[in-house]
Amino acid sequence: MHHQSSDSPVASLPMYDWPEVGGALDALWRGIADELRDAGIAAPDALSRYDDDASDWLHPDLVLGQTCGWPYISRLKGRVTLLGPFIFDRIDCPPGAYDSVIIAADHLRAASFCADELVRPGVRIAVNGTDSQSGFRVWGEWFDADPATWLAPGSIVLTGSHRASVRAVAGGKADYAAIDAVAWRLARDHEREAADKVVIAGRSRPRPGLPLISSLRHADRRPAIIDCVTRAIDKLAREHRRATLITGIKPAEPGDYEVLKSFAA
Repeated sequence: MHHQSSDSPVASLPMYDWPEVGGALDALWRGIADELRDAGIAAPDALSRYDDDASDWLHPDLVLGQTCGWPYISRLKGRVTLLGPFIFDRIDCPPGAYDSVIIAADHLRAASFCADELVRPGVRIAVNGTDSQSGFRVWGEWFDADPATWLAPGSIVLTGSHRASVRAVAGGKADYAAIDAVAWRLARDHEREAADKVVIAGRSRPRPGLPLISSLRHADRRPAIIDCVTRAIDKLAREHRRATLITGIKPAEPGDYEVLKSFAA
């Protein structure tokens, strides 16, 4: 993995960067970069893309990045400048929030889903990663406890991405998965064959959306960066807005994400 030099600005928006959306995300970034430069803030020409989503989170020259809520509140808070989550269209959640859609294999009756089903011997749960709020920790809502303490290790099918989790359930390699609402919307748009083979068994409580962040050295520019992102989204072509689902940004404070530390209502 190679970063740009320490005096070169970096930007990445990896969390929903599906191949079908990449071109629209690039268009959004070009708009944001133009706004940033107009505001006197250096910006790279293109988004960084790595196999490791976390590669830029603590980069000293990160001007705009995106992380998951759990990594933010558990290890990034105080080490980065929090901006706030994107506002997404077509996900049936309050602005700036998202939830997890619980999907089940088609042969399982969605109406029969309950917490006890999760610990039934032989049940397999597809998980994008154990540091994921939406794909793993969210299961704690059903038992008010960290799922790592009650899910049998053998029941977890690690997939590496929400898209792969949808495919795993559709293909019979797992019985259930918790899918980020934005990723589920993208799956309905771009992974239709697999999405049509699963049933929705439930939904989690809404939580603050995935945080946009910047480096600590940009702390005093936080309002300006948020304004630049807002203006770029407002100017984004309709087809790119529809592809990314992005309609705005909701400024957030670090304390907004403390809710993720608890599994209770």
